[in-house]
Parts: sequence; C-alpha cells; structure tokens
Amino acid sequence: MLIIETLVRQCGSHLAVKSSPPTAPLNPWVWLSRPWERVHLDLAGPFQGSMFLIAVDAHSKWPEVHALSDTTVQQTLESLRQMFAAHGLPSQIVTDNGPQLISQEFAVFMKNHGIKHVRSAPYHPASNGLAERLIQTFKLSMKATVNKGFSVIQRLSNFLLTYRSTPHATTGVALCMLLLKRQLHTRFDLLRPDRARCVESKQAQQKSNHDSRSRQREFVEGQSVLARNLRPGDPYVHATVISKLGPVTYMVKTQDGQSWKRHVEQLKDLVTSHSPTPVTTTSITDNVGDVTEYPTPEVNDTPTKSSESAEITQAQPDSVEPVNETPQVLEVQVHQLLLL
Repeated sequence: MLIIETLVRQCGSHLAVKSSPPTAPLNPWVWLSRPWERVHLDLAGPFQGSMFLIAVDAHSKWPEVHALSDTTVQQTLESLRQMFAAHGLPSQIVTDNGPQLISQEFAVFMKNHGIKHVRSAPYHPASNGLAERLIQTFKLSMKATVNKGFSVIQRLSNFLLTYRSTPHATTGVALCMLLLKRQLHTRFDLLRPDRARCVESKQAQQKSNHDSRSRQREFVEGQSVLARNLRPGDPYVHATVISKLGPVTYMVKTQDGQSWKRHVEQLKDLVTSHSPTPVTTTSITDNVGDVTEYPTPEVNDTPTKSSESAEITQAQPDSVEPVNETPQVLEVQVHQLLLL
C-alpha cells in the first residue's frame, strides 16, 4: 500500500493537475533605518493611455511616479536620473524581470553608479510587493478621479501630494516626515489656525494699543539730555548721548565721565529755559552821507526810566551838540543817547 501511494505522488500527470502548493510563510524585507537606501521599482501600464515608472522608498514608503512616453530603456533611465537628482543614489534597487530592467544597458547603469540590483523571482509579484501594492493604490486613485475633468498629470500630482502627506498604515507616520523631516503644506492646513500668524496678529494689536498712548522720540549723538539716575541722589542727571545701541536704547555719558546704558523712556529732552533774542539793526545818516548801523533795543510797551530819559533828552534841543560835528563824534553821541 505504501509503495502504491509513493508511485501516485511521484506521477508527473498527477502532479500537473494537482492544486498549487501551500503558501510559504511570510518573509518580510528588512526595514532599513535610513531613507532612500533601498528602492523598489516597477512599470505599470499601459494605463489610461500612458506607461508609468513606479518607485517606492523602503524606509519611508515615499512614492515616485513618472509618466513615460515609451517603455524603452533610455526613457526608464532618464526617469531614474531625475529621481536620483532629487534624493541621491540608493544602495539597492529591487525590480522584477521586465525586459527594460534586465537589459545590458540597465546593468551597466547600475554598475557605474554603485547600485546593487536585486531581481525578484520570475512571475512572482509578491517578491516585489511594496511596488506592486503602490501600483494598486495608484490605479484605484486615478480611476476614482477620471471623471473630474482633470488631466492625467494633474490627477497624478494630486495623488502624490495626498499620499505623501498622509500617515502610512505600517509606520504610522506621514511619508514626508520620514523622508523630508517636515510636514507638507496642503489645503487642509488652511482649516487649522496658523500659530505664527496668530502671534503676529496679537503683537500688532498690542503695539497699536500701546503706541496710541506713546510718542516717538529719538536722540542724536552729542545731544544733551537728562538721564535717569538709578543710584541714590538726584533722579536725573545731565548727560550726553554717545551712541545709539538699538531702536530704543542709547549709551550716554554723564558729567563725571560714567557711561550708562539707558532706555529712551529713561531719558528726557534737555530744553533751555529761554532762547536768545534776535538782534536787529537800524540806520542813522550823518552829515557826510554815510550810513552807520547801530543795534536797535527791544521795544517794551511799558515805559521805563530809560525811555522817559530819552524823551526828555529829545525834548531839550539845547542839550544836543550841533550837527556840524565830525562823523566820529556824531556816532559816539548818538550811541550814548540810545543807551540813556
């Protein structure tokens, strides 16, 4: 009986029609600790009139999808050069056994760039499951938006932005955080308040409320001011502005040679008690015809003793010397008359 069972199990005709062997235990790829160290590649299409080159980073699950005008080796290598220019060269590339990926030109390209090419078993897509799964997700998204009126490139861009900014089911983190170390800005961010803008708005409101009760003051180098004295003694002392340290900060020097750093609110404008009175001139013509200018005194509404004396002196022509004096003597006499 045992001999018969053995002969049946070894029969070629029987094995050919027998069901497929059981599924092997899952042997997952090692998750690498660095991004873009191992990249899985595959070609998808023809799909919606185009061929697509699919690439997935094994660490971050970051996808790259390039539309190809044809499926030649040269077009495939051009797309790979664009990816490598953006992310750098990977250490390994995993592909299936497509004709473009096993060609001699592709092998030379891998060797020249120091990339190890790992090929999966023929007709066993599960060996390159990371790329195969992305192809399914990509096709499903493109089919769902085919009636939206968008072009293939626009729908592809929308898919990549959404997929890259969404937390992955395996890592639990958005793909962009693992590869770029930052979150991509999308239209959903417009629904969340921007913290920086909120702070800037509050600061602008506070500045407006404060400035409505303040006055802009500036000092120049060499200007005399009253500086706040933080030591025992007079609250303010005379000082001179040395330099401007900031928008509202100055360095001043006191009369005893000390240098102080003071805020503009700790400085007062030093205004003199009175301004010098402008001096005007009047003209008196002597008998020679020359014009001599003398200072004209201030006019006071209240008569003073000096003005009364001047009037009395003018009322007594006998006290004035004759006009035929020399110009020098006449000039001295008129000057004495004005000073009475």
